[in-house]
Amino acid sequence: MEGEEEFGAQREREMSSSSSSAAKATISNRTAFEILSRLPEKSVLRFKCVCRQWLALASDPLFLDAHTRRNPLTVSGFLIHEIGSGRLSSYSVDGGASAVLPDPSLSYLDHLFAESCGFAVCQSCNGLLLCRSRSPLLSSSQFLVNPTTMQYRQIPNPPTDVYPFKYQFMLAFDPSTSLRYRIACLCSNNTPPAFDLGAPPFHVEIYSSETGAWELSRVLVPGGRITQNGVYWNAALNWVTENGLLVSFDVDRQLVRTIRLPLRDPCGVMLYLGESRGHLHLIETAANVGRVGC
Repeated sequence: MEGEEEFGAQREREMSSSSSSAAKATISNRTAFEILSRLPEKSVLRFKCVCRQWLALASDPLFLDAHTRRNPLTVSGFLIHEIGSGRLSSYSVDGGASAVLPDPSLSYLDHLFAESCGFAVCQSCNGLLLCRSRSPLLSSSQFLVNPTTMQYRQIPNPPTDVYPFKYQFMLAFDPSTSLRYRIACLCSNNTPPAFDLGAPPFHVEIYSSETGAWELSRVLVPGGRITQNGVYWNAALNWVTENGLLVSFDVDRQLVRTIRLPLRDPCGVMLYLGESRGHLHLIETAANVGRVGC
């Protein structure tokens, strides 16, 4: 009995010690969670190298969600795509030409497109990039890329059995509301539609990171050529057609709104459509006053 009592006491001390260690680990993780989730992104990236626990913590979806909510989105730099050479580089807002990304050229993607004509960045949205092969084949794959963490994911091609023609892939991602992302594309069962007011409408297909599949939307959007890449703003994808129509497609509620833009200068060129600090910006050139002809 005496041996059993001694064993029981020892076992109780071990359990107590184990519980105490677990409690300390839990408290330590909770403290790290509260501290790291309030630090800037660059600091978190550096601290991921401290230990395995912090690496796992900083990669956890709950932590990423908390960090995003506690750190409003700011512009830390720009990813520049040179049209002539196709080279990618990054520029820091604070430090000029200093790199803000681990690999601004995205060279870690080269092996994915080794047998094609390279790749192009189709769109960016709140820190994520949508990249696609330069190959003219419609079946060429697309990849979602996080240039900060150098992680990427191949996106399955949308089905072509009903609507084989695909146009304008657009990325929708807002980490301040959700860590999921969606990719939308316009599709049709006709050849490229005419560029006039009577152009046939597009169907919309949406890929969700939650389901990993494409779904056909129940609404139609106006047809016509899109002059600039679509922009995710105000919970909707927005684009401008060549006939001067601003189309806004609410991804969550699947609602379509259109706005007729003011008459454009026939000699002008639309240069930019983008979002910055909660505002949608449209920039285009205009002919010189008094100039005759184009």
